[in-house]
Amino acid sequence: MRKQQEAQQQQIQEQMEDPIIQQRNRELDIQEGELMRKAQADMAKAENNKAKIKADVMKEMERIQSEEKIEGAKLGQRIGDALLEAAMKGEGNSSKEFAEGVRLAIEIQREINNQGK
Repeated sequence: MRKQQEAQQQQIQEQMEDPIIQQRNRELDIQEGELMRKAQADMAKAENNKAKIKADVMKEMERIQSEEKIEGAKLGQRIGDALLEAAMKGEGNSSKEFAEGVRLAIEIQREINNQGK
């Protein structure tokens, strides 16, 4: 049994010294290194894509918030214009109603601004 193990070990040793086997082992090492390099490059590319997507999402969110603020300002202006026009035409019954309308417009504007934060 021991002789058989020694014979197998000797055979393996001889094969390891064979130039063809050595060449094939070098080729396998090169292929393994290339696969590892590709895997690392793919991971780096995925990280870059992830960062780009995150930046795009953040930019879109900022754009939407900005649009909401602009729309809120437009709404406030329209309410103010309507109140002013009504007051100029004498359609409002009192300055108290006008003040309440302005207060309401300011409250709406604040609410819109707070939602954007």
